[in-house]
Amino acid sequence: MAHSKQQSTRDGSSKSVYLTLEQWEELKEPIRQLYLVQGLSLKLTRNTVRDQYGVFPTERVYKSRFEKWGWDVKKLNRQQYRALMTVHGHLTDRFEDRVHFLVRTAAFTRTYNSTSIKKELNRKPAQSVGERPLNVNEAIGILTQHPGLHVRAVVGETELDIDTITKMDLKSGIGSTHSASPRSEATGGPGPHASVPIAPPLARATLGYSTSRTCRCPPSSAHEEYDYDAELTDMFKGVTIDIVTWTPERPSDRVKSLMANWSVPYVLQCLMETAVLDSKPGQRPFSSEALSIALNETVENKHILLCLNWVICVLYFNCRVHGLRQFVEESSALVRAKTPAESVLRLPFDLMSAWLRDDAAELSRLGAELRQAYPQVRRTFPDSHPHSVVYFYFSCWYSLEHEKSSLEARSELQNALPMLKRSLGFHNSLVSQSMVMLGRSFNNTRHYADARMILSQALESIGSPCKHMVAYRLYALELLAEAETGFNELEAAQKHLEEVLAGRLALFGLGSNNEAATSQIWCAVYELCEVMKQLGKVHEAGELRRRYHMEHEEARRHWFVERNQTPPEIVPPPFQTPSPRSPR
Repeated sequence: MAHSKQQSTRDGSSKSVYLTLEQWEELKEPIRQLYLVQGLSLKLTRNTVRDQYGVFPTERVYKSRFEKWGWDVKKLNRQQYRALMTVHGHLTDRFEDRVHFLVRTAAFTRTYNSTSIKKELNRKPAQSVGERPLNVNEAIGILTQHPGLHVRAVVGETELDIDTITKMDLKSGIGSTHSASPRSEATGGPGPHASVPIAPPLARATLGYSTSRTCRCPPSSAHEEYDYDAELTDMFKGVTIDIVTWTPERPSDRVKSLMANWSVPYVLQCLMETAVLDSKPGQRPFSSEALSIALNETVENKHILLCLNWVICVLYFNCRVHGLRQFVEESSALVRAKTPAESVLRLPFDLMSAWLRDDAAELSRLGAELRQAYPQVRRTFPDSHPHSVVYFYFSCWYSLEHEKSSLEARSELQNALPMLKRSLGFHNSLVSQSMVMLGRSFNNTRHYADARMILSQALESIGSPCKHMVAYRLYALELLAEAETGFNELEAAQKHLEEVLAGRLALFGLGSNNEAATSQIWCAVYELCEVMKQLGKVHEAGELRRRYHMEHEEARRHWFVERNQTPPEIVPPPFQTPSPRSPR
């Protein structure tokens, strides 16, 4: 069908779906500025072409054009890694602050710090024995000569284009959010450069760790974005593992000591992690004295919303609904006691509380209030401030989750995703969640190409998660399978769903009395059976469903018998039951 549509446009009766070589040449630099330099999404840069020429190139056409331009940098070479290391040493010596790099190509966007650069250099040993050290100008030349490679240095809290390093005195700029990156906007009017607002490069946000010059973060680096959540357990083995049994006197000193020497949200997340893990069925998982102290400290330090988000992610996607309700209620009460009535901290807590109570009327009222308050928060706080980021996130979350027409929120989230990545780091859980939200929204409107692209990024962002985030990764895979099915890539969808099912069985087990976990397993079974049927594997699909039904009933029977209870009759829902898009 698509082929015949292309043919009909070639006879001159309507505008060609292709651009001429001259038009592509004219678009080269504006596309580079938007896609590589400003970090806007591929979809947005394709929009600029459509606005000018009435043509919306397919992703394949776009990618092939990048290759023809020589922008297909799949990975950096040894010389480029050496150049990064040289510039890193220069900036570290000059400003005595932490330094990392944001590297963007048409194929990937990555963060590099000294550890990751050294690791890459070790993988690519020198070809000759007498490798001469680079000077700063040579290093900058190497990093700026390739048009398909764009590098920014982040010094402390300030983001700088790599080619400005030797051209200006940055000493006065360090610590000032926009001093080295003035706000600019693409010129309006006709032509391929038309009216695309270019956001200012943002400073590194004070999120997830302290940005104080005297911060004494963990030696293995709370400042680095790699495996941030995964490091939590290893980092604090023997430090927080016994917090639930601490006496009221001990945790106070212990937590305050940790707070003084480590970044506040980092400690809070560890305390919460331990409280979640150590809680037994029927126990109150968030009643530990140490956790209460940590919550009090973080309300004072304005990091509570970020930690709220982290715990919601952990509990929600691991089906700990009881713990989630209690945490939100206790945190909400604490925030209310600590903040004035008009505080912007209150709304997200009230919203989540209404959501967990299934109070539709209150949810609608608070959602509208939060959407109205968001512009005021943006005016009051800079983009990278915790209030601003979290308000933005909850605002988009509410709209995408609960409003019938969520295209406006989706557009907002798309436009702001580069800012979130720069502010929080690509591997931040809030960035991962934002991308998954976008993917689900694209699936809902059958924009499967966009869904597939953003969900692949989300999975890369989540990476190899710690045990709390495994369920969240499986959910992203489930959504990706839906997008693959929309593309009729049924073999890929089957592979993803088999991984989802195996992962959920390992995580929750069959026969659990946890209805939320059980429903997630059955959703994966039904979706996998449906894909197998479309592939013509009708018999195998029927066998799979019957086998899981029998094993599930047997496992549940054992669960109740072990507890001297009578198991209720379990009848799986009809085969056609649609998969819920939000596991609860």
